[in-house]
Amino acid sequence: QVPDGGVPDANTLATVFEFETLTTARSTSDTTILRAREAKPRAGMDAVHWRAAARVGGHVLGLALYAPKDSASEIIDGDQTLADIISAARAAE
Repeated sequence: QVPDGGVPDANTLATVFEFETLTTARSTSDTTILRAREAKPRAGMDAVHWRAAARVGGHVLGLALYAPKDSASEIIDGDQTLADIISAARAAE
């Protein structure tokens, strides 16, 4: 469930998208960014990836950041990349 005017929290996103393990999460009332491991990764993609949900205007924006399998995805600063995309979307409203 999404709080009135808020965004889904990390546990809700993990349940909806069936993450095997939630490894990192940070949440505020209008933004959730998390690092997750999928039990069934998408073809050619690493199981570890980043997801975000953010309130932008009157909408909830959902984002995902994947890296190719066996890449350096462990060192990607995905949370900051997603935060920057969210900031740009809010600035463009």
